[in-house]
Amino acid sequence: GEFKMVMGAHKERKVLLEMNPHLTNWVPIAVPMKSWVSWPPPFGHPLFAIAPVVFPGVMKFYDSLSGFTCPPSHLMSNRRAKRKFPQLDEDVKYVQVFYEGQHNDARTCTCIALTAAEEGATVANYTEMTGIIREKGDKG
Repeated sequence: GEFKMVMGAHKERKVLLEMNPHLTNWVPIAVPMKSWVSWPPPFGHPLFAIAPVVFPGVMKFYDSLSGFTCPPSHLMSNRRAKRKFPQLDEDVKYVQVFYEGQHNDARTCTCIALTAAEEGATVANYTEMTGIIREKGDKG
């Protein structure tokens, strides 16, 4: 279940980033590692109890699920992380950085509406629905 969901997300992300580069971008996500062992394990996965030890490999595996189409995950020292991510105000062993796609859904909606209008559709905002017109035999 979880693996299938991640694979689907990677596929969707790849399509959005390739087809709509003007509406998407890569966002670095910093995961601070404060200690070498965490208990209880994050996300309830026992392997993540030793996350700081295995996380670099896990993130490379995560990169591979997308066919390495994303910027590569990497490690960052505490000092560099504080420069790149000033909101990190704590001491950490290191920071694991990986990338996710960001999609501007408001701009996408606007682009779809403009394209529809160019093709002759009537586009409206804040329109009240007063009824439904159904074809004969259509149960909706």
